[in-house]
Amino acid sequence: MELNKESNYPDGFRHGVSIEGVPLVMTYPNNVYWVVNAGSNGNKGTKQQPYQTIDYAIGRCTAGAGDLIIGKEGHTETISAAAGISLDVAGVKII
Repeated sequence: MELNKESNYPDGFRHGVSIEGVPLVMTYPNNVYWVVNAGSNGNKGTKQQPYQTIDYAIGRCTAGAGDLIIGKEGHTETISAAAGISLDVAGVKII
């Protein structure tokens, strides 16, 4: 794997990378989106301005870019439809 020599960490991260104590299992995610019940789908999807639903966050992701969606502590969603959540964007990871 060739590392980005223009970053502040040209040799990578010896002990991995974590977000809020959760280790990232992929290299160099494109975008990280946060979701919580008290959020709003009109927000930016950041930790401070999270989205409200996982489905909305999936729609913001870019296929094949390694995007990550993180449900903040306490986030719940009721999935009652037979189709559930449509994971219609390839390569998205959800924690």
